[in-house]
Amino acid sequence: MGKKNSSDPIYNTAMPWWKHDIYGPELMGMRLLRKKSIKEMIKVTGNKFDVVGIEKDDSIPVPPPMAGMYMLHLNCTMHHVYQFREILDGKRNDFNDSRAINKQLKEQVKKKCKNRCVVCKSKDDLHMHHIKEYAKGGRTDLENLILLCASCHAETHKDNKSYYVLKSMLRKGENND
Repeated sequence: MGKKNSSDPIYNTAMPWWKHDIYGPELMGMRLLRKKSIKEMIKVTGNKFDVVGIEKDDSIPVPPPMAGMYMLHLNCTMHHVYQFREILDGKRNDFNDSRAINKQLKEQVKKKCKNRCVVCKSKDDLHMHHIKEYAKGGRTDLENLILLCASCHAETHKDNKSYYVLKSMLRKGENND
């Protein structure tokens, strides 16, 4: 069905909707977040799927092409999916669509962490870090943000792509504060 290097992202098996199960209520949440009608999504999917039925069904994963059509059209990511899961599970009651950290929140995080890396206590080259990864639904709020020095930040991300970006920044002496 999907081809690894397909030029159509909907059928590219490297895309997240092929790697992760996504369920109808999560698609409905994204649709409502973006204020789109069910009729519009039926047009987007080319009437290939029972959009109304699938959005209500939380028992089986959505076909990956349908999930991809929704996510691309609605400009949503797995971050959105993870947040909707937490809302549906009653673990949170609001949605945070931004990773941006405003000046006031940065100051609060600095105060909370005493302007030091929470791991090694360094005061140099401090970065804001989401405790629960933003990409996995982590919030951009005081409870989920800490300060890490560049080295500790890179170490925290050593198992993902961020590690290499952070290591490169560390070598260049860039600051993500």
